[in-house]
Amino acid sequence: MPLPTLLHGLSRLLAELYDPKTYFERARRSLDAWQPRPFQKPKVTTPWYELRIIAASIWTQGIRSTYRRDYWSFFATLVRRYRHSPAHVWMGFSLLLTAHHFLIYSRHVSQELARDSAKAIAAARTPEFADRLALSSGS
Repeated sequence: MPLPTLLHGLSRLLAELYDPKTYFERARRSLDAWQPRPFQKPKVTTPWYELRIIAASIWTQGIRSTYRRDYWSFFATLVRRYRHSPAHVWMGFSLLLTAHHFLIYSRHVSQELARDSAKAIAAARTPEFADRLALSSGS
């Protein structure tokens, strides 16, 4: 398979897998299917620490991010559906917090791959590339 095709496909795959709506839907399904074992309990922390983490998440993800609508939808589902299951709330907030890294990083990598794909297509159209290709296939 040609390199530009592979790069373009990988770029689309990352963009689709880590689209905010897709990511949070996958996180919801994962929480629905997860049956915590008795030893899977939230880490004991201070209320001050938890408040700081939630406030930082709300500011960064719930107010400033481009995916804030999907963030609030997942946040509401988490509170509404799992408020009586500390293990689910803990895991849900872990998924919510890590989403920021995954969504931002995958967008960056996807854009780089798309640029590399475009460069590979442009390079393949140059006469020098055609001459090298002819020489390598003719030998």
